[in-house]
Amino acid sequence: MAKVNKMCVKTVAIAFNVLFGVLGCLLLGVALYAMTIYDEVDEEDYDSFHKGRIAVLVIGTIILIMSCLGALGAYLETQWVLILYLILTGIGLVILLIFAVSLSILKSVVGFLYFMFVFCFLKNTVSDILTFLVVK
Repeated sequence: MAKVNKMCVKTVAIAFNVLFGVLGCLLLGVALYAMTIYDEVDEEDYDSFHKGRIAVLVIGTIILIMSCLGALGAYLETQWVLILYLILTGIGLVILLIFAVSLSILKSVVGFLYFMFVFCFLKNTVSDILTFLVVK
């Protein structure tokens, strides 16, 4: 078996976690900027806008904390930090799988409803056009 360069793996892990940390900071910046422009949002859209920016703020914070934890664990090579990072990453993976499966189920249901809507719309439109042409 080939030997793995420990320093290379450590550097790659730190680099990816720093990259994800920057992305988390960007999400936090977008959420904080969105909190400053609440005057430009209509009152009827304010509730969904507020929920969306809170969601972006929470997701950005989670990404930033996870990336700091991963970079710290890789840099210090502390076992408990790496185990905590592994557990939290596994929990995130399970949550993403739950969302992916539920969205795929909803996509098939929504896709069928959308197909039926388009079919009925086209059926009514074509029958109206044919009726218009026949009557004239």
